[in-house]
Amino acid sequence: MKAGISGAIAPHARAHHRQAGRLLPLCVALAVVVVLFPACRRRQQHVFAVIPKSQAHIFWQAVHAGAASAAREAQVAIEWNGPAVETDFTRQISITDDFINRHVDGILLAPTDRDALVPVIRRARQAGIPISIFDSGANTEDYTSFVATDNYGGGVLAARRLAEILGKHGKVAMIAVMPGGASTLAREQGFRETLGREFPDLKLVAWQYGMSDRARSLAVTEDILTAHPDLDGIFASNESSTIGAVQALKDVIYDGLIRTNERDYDLLVLGKSLQQTIDGDTKSFPLHYIDWNPATWLRNNVFHVTQELIVERTASHETRRPDIVLFVNGIPLVVIECKGPYIKDPIAEAISQHLRNQRDDEIPKLFVYSQMLLALSKNEAKYATTGTAAKFWAVWHEEVDKDLFPIVNCSLSEEQKDRLFTGPYHFLRGYFDRLEEADREITPQDRALYSLCRPERLLEIMLNFILFDAGEKKIARYQQFFTVK
Repeated sequence: MKAGISGAIAPHARAHHRQAGRLLPLCVALAVVVVLFPACRRRQQHVFAVIPKSQAHIFWQAVHAGAASAAREAQVAIEWNGPAVETDFTRQISITDDFINRHVDGILLAPTDRDALVPVIRRARQAGIPISIFDSGANTEDYTSFVATDNYGGGVLAARRLAEILGKHGKVAMIAVMPGGASTLAREQGFRETLGREFPDLKLVAWQYGMSDRARSLAVTEDILTAHPDLDGIFASNESSTIGAVQALKDVIYDGLIRTNERDYDLLVLGKSLQQTIDGDTKSFPLHYIDWNPATWLRNNVFHVTQELIVERTASHETRRPDIVLFVNGIPLVVIECKGPYIKDPIAEAISQHLRNQRDDEIPKLFVYSQMLLALSKNEAKYATTGTAAKFWAVWHEEVDKDLFPIVNCSLSEEQKDRLFTGPYHFLRGYFDRLEEADREITPQDRALYSLCRPERLLEIMLNFILFDAGEKKIARYQQFFTVK
């Protein structure tokens, strides 16, 4: 199975995709305003009920924060109450009825079911209480306003992204949420219809509900993988479905850095063998986190880089900030410390920070996934792997200047510069603009990054040139690598 799990929580077009996680709380705030002003004319003390689909998921906690912020700004009170799980629409009806009987000034409701909540929405309107619907619609017009992201568009984007990852060909499955929820039903409809309309060679071979529960989503994912061992990708249509589908990687218990790193390495390289019994027939099948096929690994894996990743220390609110972290499919595989050439012994300083950060009282849980560590300065570079003592860090030697020269001297587009030189890094733009005025020489730092961290080389080293021996993790030196090659 190729690595490809696409989770979509109501992205729209590009702007909506960026905003989906943080915009809905703002939408709730707007809905507060919509129901606020009619009530302002009735009494001095205003109370507004906010009723989410559930209170369990991180998503709804963000909505709660948005509603509370809007209430403080408007100098009104909110009462937040919802069912424990999104499947309990009878409890949501009961909560709404209670607020109606208390004659609150307004109600904001995210219906768990588009049909089941219609009668109680009508009762609120008949009682003269303005009601605003958010996140998911209802099959009625008895409300003051409706605020939501474009869920159908989110499903369209998810289908196109999965098609891009899989080369528009293969077998995919969908972990849906639950029947009746308008937002996720629209998202799932957008995904299905886009596959059928735009990607006829990408077949939806399985579709099951996770019932808005992480454990259930994990279980149905395992069932699908049993029935379809040649599955290429999965679309999980909300938070619980996505988290349930990938939870196995997070279930590894910390048991010292190297032992835990070894278990995670085995998971990443070998996949997780899952066993399932259906109709008395027990089968085992693998779930892969990374596509290790050289023919497809650049297409089917997703590569990201971030600078100064903030990581909280063990049992502390203090943080560390490794200079650069490289991710493959969201998994932090490479950690880089980069020091200026003007300080005394910059490589020793970088290595020292790596060793400190791996201690149990520091940020070891970042390093349980790491496969390669780099200590860089402009004129020097060394590499190692997790747990490597300072004296065993090595220099990589490889003739790459011919391939590397046009890369380091390739000018960036204005769009790339706009994206790179933002925030605290905007002042660097002039420096790099000046570098483009003439060709520059290749540095040892350039050579190390190109030789070790270009995607195909990184995956090759991780797959074939890392081993665990008597409680130690080892990575090949360049002589060993090229001898084997």
